[in-house]
Amino acid sequence: MSDRPIYDAYVDGSFSAKFDKGSWAYTIVNPETDESIAEEVGLVDYTINSELRKLRNIATECLAVMNALKYAARFNYKLNVVYD
Repeated sequence: MSDRPIYDAYVDGSFSAKFDKGSWAYTIVNPETDESIAEEVGLVDYTINSELRKLRNIATECLAVMNALKYAARFNYKLNVVYD
């Protein structure tokens, strides 16, 4: 059994074809208290990296997971990733 805390990471991403931009976000929640311990959001300009446009919102969903994992790694947390 690991003594590393396990938290829930709720992630999401979006894509706007009209504005050629996407956004991503995560919140990390302590499942015992149902309180958020970390949150972050980001914006992606698809005109800078047009390859991402092919993935639409999948690229931003992946960025949300990657950034949640980076945060968790800094504190040696484990995550249950929840996505749609």
